[in-house]
Amino acid sequence: MATVTELTSTVVIWKVNNVTGGSAANGVISPTGLYTAPMSVPNNPVVIKAVSQMDSTISGTATALIKTPGPTLSTISPTTTPYGQFTLICTGVGFTSSSLIWVNGVQYPTTFVNSGKVQAVVGIYATGQQLVRVINPGSVSLTRSRCTPRRRVAEGAGAASLQRR
Repeated sequence: MATVTELTSTVVIWKVNNVTGGSAANGVISPTGLYTAPMSVPNNPVVIKAVSQMDSTISGTATALIKTPGPTLSTISPTTTPYGQFTLICTGVGFTSSSLIWVNGVQYPTTFVNSGKVQAVVGIYATGQQLVRVINPGSVSLTRSRCTPRRRVAEGAGAASLQRR
């Protein structure tokens, strides 16, 4: 949302990387200022700009860093285990050779099998549900009881304020 002060018109023109309305490559922005990231990660950062329609010399900007989405964890095996160490197999999509398995906040040395499978020798020494997640370093990572599909998100959102200089 853009806030325009000291002008008789509060209408703004939204741009993404200096393209009015944005583009498929860098993301699009609605007339109300809602930014939607593209399907592929663009060259970062993306600059979102609100320009006063009344006076184009007055503008405000915000930058967004678009990150690669993390992997999707579908299943783990085994789902139950006695105390101690065992090989945890994680299947899903989007795994890379740098993917990491975390259990209850502990990172384990991970073996990449293919883009749909990674595994690690882990230790479980507590009863109850254990938090398992797989991340790709440098990607979007949210803590979940089971990793779920994630969409690209803009990091560093903000509102642009327009003021007369």
